[in-house]
Amino acid sequence: MRICLQWSCWASVLAGTLAAEAGVGAADGPRRTATDEIRREALRQPQDAEGWPLPLAASWNRGLARTRGTAQAGFDPDYQLRLVEQGHRLLPWFYLGAPGERVGEEELAYYETALKRAAQLQLPITFVSTQWENLLTSDRKYRDVPPDQDPNILDVDGKTIRPGVDAFGPVGPWRDVGRRWTATDLLRRLQECAQLEFEHGLHGLESAGRGHELGFRAGRRLAA
Repeated sequence: MRICLQWSCWASVLAGTLAAEAGVGAADGPRRTATDEIRREALRQPQDAEGWPLPLAASWNRGLARTRGTAQAGFDPDYQLRLVEQGHRLLPWFYLGAPGERVGEEELAYYETALKRAAQLQLPITFVSTQWENLLTSDRKYRDVPPDQDPNILDVDGKTIRPGVDAFGPVGPWRDVGRRWTATDLLRRLQECAQLEFEHGLHGLESAGRGHELGFRAGRRLAA
């Protein structure tokens, strides 16, 4: 499964795929309608024959591992999936820590239940984080280099670093930082978790012969 990154001004949104599960049937009522619509609108082109995709609700409030299950949980993934189950149209969002952040059992528990349920419901998910490119300035690895290899904005003397990264600077450091964000132990473990759900759902789809073709194609399209 390939994961692609799309970054906004001061949040990083990781669009991921989670795939089919045969046990979601027509009897699921409003939930089934909501999950179908979430998947369809998330996959639509910016403007197609039907016009613009319908908006999906999301928020910066993504809860924290340490507040899970408490009155301070906020809009954590468990709460979001409960809303989806009730028929609300959300694009689920999870917290994504910076490379090197601690990942223990408490942190994994924040993701696991909701992530597996999202996979079963064939829902796309997103990850909300900080400015991913700030490593280009905060990490001396990218600053203690010759001027032509520096990804930061340099003054006219070619030596003084000004605030901000240079969008027209060398590409290599940007790629390196992107790899650091996407090769963390957390994302590797979440990817394995989602892949297991995908394989389980695919096996159930084949053995039961249930034709959730739209959801299956949507999952495969995102995973390709």
